[in-house]
Amino acid sequence: MAAKHAAAMALLQLLAVASWASAAGASAPSAGEVGASAANWAQAADFPANTPTTVKLLSESSLTWQKMWVFMVLPGKQAPTPPGPYVDAGYGDLNYKGPAPLGFLMGVRYNKASPLDVYDEVIYIAGQYQPACLPEPLYSTARIWVSDRGTQKAGRCIWGLTKELANFQWAEGPGANPSWRSFKMIDPTGKTTFMANITDSPALSSVAPLTAPFIPKSFPAVQWPVNGVPGSPCQADDPAYAATIDALSTNPPGLLTWDLSLKWGEPVNAATVVNSYVDPAAFTGRNEPVHLVPVALRLVNGAGLLTKPKVVRC
Repeated sequence: MAAKHAAAMALLQLLAVASWASAAGASAPSAGEVGASAANWAQAADFPANTPTTVKLLSESSLTWQKMWVFMVLPGKQAPTPPGPYVDAGYGDLNYKGPAPLGFLMGVRYNKASPLDVYDEVIYIAGQYQPACLPEPLYSTARIWVSDRGTQKAGRCIWGLTKELANFQWAEGPGANPSWRSFKMIDPTGKTTFMANITDSPALSSVAPLTAPFIPKSFPAVQWPVNGVPGSPCQADDPAYAATIDALSTNPPGLLTWDLSLKWGEPVNAATVVNSYVDPAAFTGRNEPVHLVPVALRLVNGAGLLTKPKVVRC
């Protein structure tokens, strides 16, 4: 088994090198490329970013998903700059350690069994961070977008996740090529900030069970607290927000630590990333490209458990 895992890792490294070389000249998709993809989105589902949702989550929550696409990300030279809600939080003090060994970009559609019903999400985990007061490095979500205002506020006020709003489109088919799939994220201004077209690969799927272990099933996490969304701060009387209110009560604020555990059903399907675009400014805050390994894993019918956050003061 160890030899098989070594072979899988060698495959990932080879793909990573190929991706790094091919992505050197990557640029934004042309209008023609985006239009050609959009023409195939006959079954795409749009979730308007301005749809309000009233929701109250417990501080420990299980979210179930219909589908999750996992893209592995090559090491970046620097940590992403702090997203908007973290600009004044001292995010650099977390001490970026880099990918371990890869970063992750995930596109998720949650299903009706989740507390927030159906919504979409993109998560970018650039790597691990090592706060001076903690013994082990922890993952930190560098960027995250959702299609629902309720989960935006809950994510910020409970776990310190800097959720921003976006529109999402998923598609499968067309019939002549049922293995073709597409996913796209559009910011509130109408700009495409992420897109990926993939095709299922039986050959890659045969080794997918070997590569899946490189997706951690547990993400010990650290985040700065975020005081809600503009015009709607975290309410001090809401018990779900207690850790954030506590963390924000001191200067500098405390850190939030928690754990995300994942589980998913079989089979694990692998796909070739035919083409993709990751807007560097949106994901890193600078013009440094985000390079994806040209293999995506499709995980179906899974669930994630986010534990109750704890406050740590350095």
